[in-house]
Amino acid sequence: MRTKAIAIFVIGSLLAGSFLLAGCQQTPAPEEPTEEPSGVVEPLDVAFLCTGVVDDQSWNQWIYEGLSRLQAEGQINLSVSEEVDIPDYGRIATEYAEEGYDLVLGNTPEMQEASLAVSEEYPDSHFAVVGAWMLGDNHASLLIHQTQGSYLAGLLAGSMTETDSLAAVGCFDVPTQIASHEGFKMGIAEVNPDAEVQDVWTGTWYDVNIGYEAAQALIESDVDVIMISCSGPGFGVMEAAKDTGPEIMVIGAFVDMQEVAPENVMTSIVWDSYAATLEMLDNIRAGTFEGREYWGTVANGGIGLSPYWGFEAQIPEDVKTLIRDATEQIRDGTLDIPWIGEVPE
Repeated sequence: MRTKAIAIFVIGSLLAGSFLLAGCQQTPAPEEPTEEPSGVVEPLDVAFLCTGVVDDQSWNQWIYEGLSRLQAEGQINLSVSEEVDIPDYGRIATEYAEEGYDLVLGNTPEMQEASLAVSEEYPDSHFAVVGAWMLGDNHASLLIHQTQGSYLAGLLAGSMTETDSLAAVGCFDVPTQIASHEGFKMGIAEVNPDAEVQDVWTGTWYDVNIGYEAAQALIESDVDVIMISCSGPGFGVMEAAKDTGPEIMVIGAFVDMQEVAPENVMTSIVWDSYAATLEMLDNIRAGTFEGREYWGTVANGGIGLSPYWGFEAQIPEDVKTLIRDATEQIRDGTLDIPWIGEVPE
């Protein structure tokens, strides 16, 4: 495990935020909070515990970049514990609670049971886990409305496929992953009802080779567009696409993954932890923090599509217009994309 205190804004200009505003302007800028704290706020002490590293170009990075932006604004003092083994989470979270941290945030639902237990021992502190479904009086969940983002990706994928055979590759069929896949299918069905979509669950968060092998099998079955909803296996999917050729199109996840496979990644479903975390902070300051779900959505800038980069010229203008219009309709509430994700027993 590596632990460090973050005292400056490390990710210059915040990649996720700039991607959402660049290029095609597909995703609206984050909305301002409805109620801003008056005057200069006192920064809250926030600890972020993650199983990997914060610059992983994937799952941890989108969470960290939102926190870094809050740090740069003077909203928080941020401490980060990297490479936390799940069995160690309870001990480390307890140490932060003992030190009086205002918010302790875990990066994966695998941490939620231990996090909930610590929260019960420290009722005056505040805890949250990304993607959690176990809630308590002072234990919340940070959720991104995946179905909204993956629906937009589905509109693009269903319009661009040449074979009418597509796939979504994830890790485990947990709520957050299910939501991504179901939104993708809804978007595809909207523009291409004859297309077939395969779900693949790799059974691992980290194994790149399994993702590579899964993608190879999909490509051999005539799949030409693959959305990823996972980290390690997702990189394997992109490698398999690169090895096959530019005819295999990939939709990345969490951060803009265009640099990983420039000839294959059409766009990425970019997530941003900023808005949901800011709502938690405002609630902590107001004494109204609850053990509930705090959401990042299209409307508050929590999710959207990155630019099309090298695919800009290949994507027909009517498809771009369709996606822009759907984005605005989701944002203003005229298009309701339900969050679909069954909670495990």
